[in-house]
Amino acid sequence: MGKFGPCPECGQVISRDLGRCPYCRTDLAPGAVQELPEGTEPAHRPWEPRRLRFEEARAPVVPPVEPSPAPAPPAPPAPPTRPGAYRPTRSLGLALQLMFLAWMGLGGLLAAARIVEWRFVDRLVSNPFAVSYEQAVAADDRAFRLGLVVTAGYVVTGILFIIWLRRSYRNLLAFGAPSTRFRDGWAIGAWFVPVLNLFRPKQIVDEAWRRSGPGPADAFYAPGGRVPAVLNLWWGLMIAGRMFGSWFWLGSPDQPESLRFLALWLSIGAVVEIAAAAAAFWVVTLLTRRQAGRAAALLLDTGPRPVRRLAAAAVALTLPLAAAGATVPAFMVWDQPEAFAAVEGARDGGIRRYDSYGVSFDYPAEFVAGEASGLGTAAPTTDFGVVALAEPGEDDGLFVQWIPSWGAGTSADMVDLSIDSLLSSFEGVPLVHSSPLVEVPFGGNTFTYRTFDVTADEEKVVGAVGFGPCPQSERLIGVYSILLAGEPEVGARQITDLLATLSC
Repeated sequence: MGKFGPCPECGQVISRDLGRCPYCRTDLAPGAVQELPEGTEPAHRPWEPRRLRFEEARAPVVPPVEPSPAPAPPAPPAPPTRPGAYRPTRSLGLALQLMFLAWMGLGGLLAAARIVEWRFVDRLVSNPFAVSYEQAVAADDRAFRLGLVVTAGYVVTGILFIIWLRRSYRNLLAFGAPSTRFRDGWAIGAWFVPVLNLFRPKQIVDEAWRRSGPGPADAFYAPGGRVPAVLNLWWGLMIAGRMFGSWFWLGSPDQPESLRFLALWLSIGAVVEIAAAAAAFWVVTLLTRRQAGRAAALLLDTGPRPVRRLAAAAVALTLPLAAAGATVPAFMVWDQPEAFAAVEGARDGGIRRYDSYGVSFDYPAEFVAGEASGLGTAAPTTDFGVVALAEPGEDDGLFVQWIPSWGAGTSADMVDLSIDSLLSSFEGVPLVHSSPLVEVPFGGNTFTYRTFDVTADEEKVVGAVGFGPCPQSERLIGVYSILLAGEPEVGARQITDLLATLSC
């Protein structure tokens, strides 16, 4: 330790050759630093200037490098439905086109069923016996079931249309629109708010069309811009279809005239719905292609394929053919001929006379009459036939029937069988009052009849039924008087009055 010693001022071990203490900055005289004794170790490493090598002295001074922080985890991608993100509508548009095409076919079937139902009611108004009960029930059931199917298709198509419209409306933000006139939720909710649903959805469709134009300025709201005529036609037909479908305010259909008007109203509504579906098909097609073209201009998507005029004309022709192809054949199959052919007898002092198939009788001129085979809707024959008589607009009826005597029992058996058949149309256990059999002379033979009074809950039917052998042929002749009000004796009097002019 010969060349080191403590500084006389601060006591730090320094080199004896230094002229100033590096610790306390004290100037040192030569010999001021005493040499440490042999064997003494300094308390710490003595300070001495560092002698750098030539290479180190020439090397540039590099500042210390701070360690770089660990990279942050990547942010999760934003959901594709965020505002301003473009989402193509081609798939939804194609699904809607197919649904509208199928809807037109179903609408054609419903239109045919409604028209047939209207024709049946129209015949009933002019002739209460023009349509059989089976025909009327079949027509009503057919229209009701098709109505349910069309309603289900309407719901599915409506859901797809609302999704398509909301997506189209949200795409306006991706096209550069700073905001939309309405919140995108109104593309859904506007359809279900009364009164508002008469104009708000149309406003949304119009805005989607105007702001999806090819020009950069089209993205900004322009309330006065023109829209294609098909958009206005579609909305007008849709509102008209709702009006014709809302028939509840027309009143009770119990009266024939009201029922006929209701049936005509619904028939027109079915045709209007077909036209509305065709217009909606083009609305979806045009707006979908317009947005695809705008997205292609902004490099957001590929452009739509060009459509040739011949292909567009073929599609335009397919739509009415799809509806007509479903309507016309269904109408021809379902529109059955009248169950009872109208009878026009000779007019003589307010009395008409029926004379055909060996049966002849008089009836009041104000009555309408129809004839059938009694076994269905075919024409009567010499062996089987029935003539129905009634006043227009009345539910009461008078029937004259003839059948072969070899295929029936006695007159009394036929009377009881007819009353039992009438009772089968009542639900529950009806209360029946019937008179004893009454026999009256008829062309050298005996005609037997019985009056009845049937009551079940609020329903009541009274009248009389009689049968007897024909004097000039081997047939049984039957007369039915069916009344919904009055006394059974009125039915008996109608039978005896008709027997006075009846020959068979």
